[in-house]
Amino acid sequence: MNLLERDHCLDQLSELLSMARTGHGRTVLISGEAGVGKSVLVEHFVSQQDSTVRQLWGACEALYTPRPLGPLYDIASQTQSSLLTLMSGHTERATLFSVLLDDLRQSPLPTIMVFEDVHWADEATLDLIKFLGRRIPQFPVLFLITYRDTELGFDHPLWSVIGDLPGHALARLMLSPFLSKPSGVWRTLPIEPPKDSMLRLLETPSLSPKFSPATQETSP
Repeated sequence: MNLLERDHCLDQLSELLSMARTGHGRTVLISGEAGVGKSVLVEHFVSQQDSTVRQLWGACEALYTPRPLGPLYDIASQTQSSLLTLMSGHTERATLFSVLLDDLRQSPLPTIMVFEDVHWADEATLDLIKFLGRRIPQFPVLFLITYRDTELGFDHPLWSVIGDLPGHALARLMLSPFLSKPSGVWRTLPIEPPKDSMLRLLETPSLSPKFSPATQETSP
């Protein structure tokens, strides 16, 4: 799949993974409207990694009765820890969080951990994100979180969670809907533009995906 218009995002993720490999974990907030390509970007980036990186995937779902800690259940089945067994019982939430953290700490490989669609997260999952995000800077983990910012009101609890995460280890990738559909630009032109013209268009600062430390964000 051609992700030319996301090269900048992929480069930034690669830099952050390099930091995580050295034990300086990072949390990345990947936002944008539905269909903008958040999942495609993450899947492409993860698929580029070799066997020296472990992958853990979890997702939230738009259920009428959201399953508490849905992403944790997904991840538990992918680890070699006792997490899945503990979750089948009545283990306290704090214990489950600590077991996952121990797994991340003790893994012989750096980890890319993905939580998708957290705009649908239940309160327990939001607590887990805060718990992990505040501790991951000490471990070789790249924590990728995707969400639709267009579906979050100003009072959504996710904003509070983000505000409590350590800014020095937090980054944002805000995906533009325009860049995810370059063919829409081509259709407005009489002929297909030369490749170098399209590259210049994609490199225009005002049209490029935004990437900045969360400490520079003053509001959601």
